Amino acid sequence: MVCASGTHNIYPVLTGVAAALPGYSGASPTMAAGLEALLDAGIITGKMSNAATTTTANRNNAMPSSGWELPVSMQATTGIVYATSFPALDAAIAEVSKYFSHHISLDQSVRDIISILRQKLQTRMTSTYGTSPVLSSDIEEALTNLSDVIACGVEDGNNSSVYELDRKFLFRVLVLGNAQLAQIIKARGPNMQTNAVCAGSTLFISLAYDMIQLGCAERVVVIAGDNASSDALMPWLGNGLCALETAACCDVIKLATLLSDEKI
Repeated sequence: MVCASGTHNIYPVLTGVAAALPGYSGASPTMAAGLEALLDAGIITGKMSNAATTTTANRNNAMPSSGWELPVSMQATTGIVYATSFPALDAAIAEVSKYFSHHISLDQSVRDIISILRQKLQTRMTSTYGTSPVLSSDIEEALTNLSDVIACGVEDGNNSSVYELDRKFLFRVLVLGNAQLAQIIKARGPNMQTNAVCAGSTLFISLAYDMIQLGCAERVVVIAGDNASSDALMPWLGNGLCALETAACCDVIKLATLLSDEKI
């Protein structure tokens, strides 16, 4: 397990990746895990060499110029496969939320937003339960709190500036962890990424075995990881898991384990 925080401090070779793709939280620790596997195998040393004094000698002696690079004899025969279930989804959600947050705060007042939300809740209650469209005190309190939060954001000027698309947006939403790791260690073998949900690691171990058996590579680095609990993803994935009843936020275990049609 590699901790996501401070990976570029423990692995200086990832500093460039962290600087180029800030917030790309899922890939950095995954690439660090790949480097750790190579370190454990004794294939790389992790020591930064003096490029000014070693580059020419390394070329002549077929040696890597950095302790993070594969031996030259292994570079063409080493593959990398990357399993991830939510590739760059956190960056996409964060950017889209930033866009709509800006436009909502400019195009509609806070009062209008809350009014529309209240009407939708009342309509839903009437159509679903056939009851009077009177919201409970808990819902009214939640709407009031939401109004206060949004109002504070507008007053603080968080959304007052003109929205600008991040010029690195495409780099953030593309899945580049496998390609970046290959660039760092100079692996030129098969390189790919796939999404097999929870079976990603298992699938890629099998795929790596097939690559080696078919002669496509002599060794394959299998990396897998996601940051599903990031600030951008957690509200969506957490609520999604609760909606599917694979997770629960109820503090009464007996009630949390019941199916929805059995709950009171």
